[in-house]
Amino acid sequence: MLAFALNTCKYSCMIISRHIVTEQKSKRRPRNIVDCRVGCGACCIAPSISSPLPGLPNGKPAGMRCPHLTRNHRCALYGQPERPEVCNRLRPSEEMCGHTARQAFVRLASWERRTRPMLPKAQAWDPSKRKL
Repeated sequence: MLAFALNTCKYSCMIISRHIVTEQKSKRRPRNIVDCRVGCGACCIAPSISSPLPGLPNGKPAGMRCPHLTRNHRCALYGQPERPEVCNRLRPSEEMCGHTARQAFVRLASWERRTRPMLPKAQAWDPSKRKL
């Protein structure tokens, strides 16, 4: 699970760290940061969020629409103290968002799959041990 949160595994941090903006001394925007695409909402649907948010104390699973995403794909918690820190720090970029909402969903879903924790071998499904 990609878990756009501050306590993610080292692999997801490597991939998403370029999109989480840390405090900067300069107020200039990094070159790859772009304006949020109106009507997209991919970053509020495709990835999982491991940190708690209002109404979801255990976070949000991947592919689930955030309950705070409005019908016009805006965050209802924007500017509110309840908004998760990870959401506050995430910034759209061309690398993450692509040029269309579809590209954004595909990229975020791909990152989610690539950073999902592997099941321990004891829990992994073995088709040869399937009960008939």
